[in-house]
Amino acid sequence: MLTWLRRIALLIIFLSLLITNVLTLTSTAFNAALTGLVATAIGVTTVTSKLHAKVAAQKSSVRNMGKRLTGRSKRIAAFSVAEIPASVIPFAGMALIAAGTAWELRQLCDGLRDMEQLYSELELESDTDEETLQAICHPSLWINNRSNQ
Repeated sequence: MLTWLRRIALLIIFLSLLITNVLTLTSTAFNAALTGLVATAIGVTTVTSKLHAKVAAQKSSVRNMGKRLTGRSKRIAAFSVAEIPASVIPFAGMALIAAGTAWELRQLCDGLRDMEQLYSELELESDTDEETLQAICHPSLWINNRSNQ
C-alpha cells in the first residue's frame, strides 16, 4: 500500500511538472504569474522581471525625449511666428532672419543629439552620418552649446 501511495505521489508530481512546463512555454499569463510567484517567494530576480525593468526604462527614455522635443517645437514655433512681423524692418529684419535661422539650426542639432542619446539608451544602431552631423552641428559653431542643455 505504501508503494502504491509513493507511485501515485510521484505520478502526480511528474504530471504537475509536465503541465507546468507546457503552460510556462505556451501561456504568457501563466508564465508571468509563475515568475512573479517565484520572484516574490524566493526573492530571485527573474528574466521576466529584468525584461519588464528594461522596457520601463526604455519607455521613460522615449517619454523624456518626447517632452524635450515638444518643448523645443513650441519654442521654435513661437520664435518663427514672432519673427514674421519683425522681418520686414529694412536692415534689422535681415539680421533677425539670419539670427533666427542660426538659432533654428542649433535647435535642430540639439534634437539630433537628443535622438542619438535616445538611440544609445534603447541600444539601437544610429543611422546618422557622423560626418554630416559634424559638418552641420560642429561644436565650435555654437558657443555655450552644453550650457543650455
